[in-house]
Amino acid sequence: PWIAMEYMEGGTLNEQQSPLEMADVFGELESLCEALHHAHRHGITHTDIKPENILFTQSAPEGIGKFSDWGLANVLLDHSMSVHGLTPDYSAPEQIQPEAYGGTDDRTDIYQMGVVAYELFTGQRPHMGSSHGEVINRILNEEPTAPSELNPDLSEALDEVILTAIAKQKDNRYETALHFRDDLRRVYHSY
Repeated sequence: PWIAMEYMEGGTLNEQQSPLEMADVFGELESLCEALHHAHRHGITHTDIKPENILFTQSAPEGIGKFSDWGLANVLLDHSMSVHGLTPDYSAPEQIQPEAYGGTDDRTDIYQMGVVAYELFTGQRPHMGSSHGEVINRILNEEPTAPSELNPDLSEALDEVILTAIAKQKDNRYETALHFRDDLRRVYHSY
């Protein structure tokens, strides 16, 4: 067996972060939200969004970011509640404790995109720790620091957008990836 994929010479989002300007970050996040919305409209939820799973066609800012590694999407389509293979740093509360937070759905991807956005704007993830257990405990029990407290170039309006995307309770997050995109766009135009 083999698989053919598009060659993504730009590498991962991790490899692109340093050359990205603020406008590039907003533009990339908007495009990724639109791609997520397209997948969600077709009944597919990624559930493993992280910088390593966002590949670029070429180096920034000319390259286009695309989601890769849709392997866990098949897990969701099979209605499995397994968290095997998840990256705790980007996991939503419902992936860790589905009995307390409900199962995964489109808003799980919105949470993970929010974590990626937080990291792009601040240089760190909202819940960090020295072990997987510590990260998981913080995801479930602590509120993240407002992004503007870590990066003074950010506005409180952007804090609100990102913190909405990574709200612990799914009902407090954006309903769709397009709502997240629209608020990112609104904040960008206010800079």
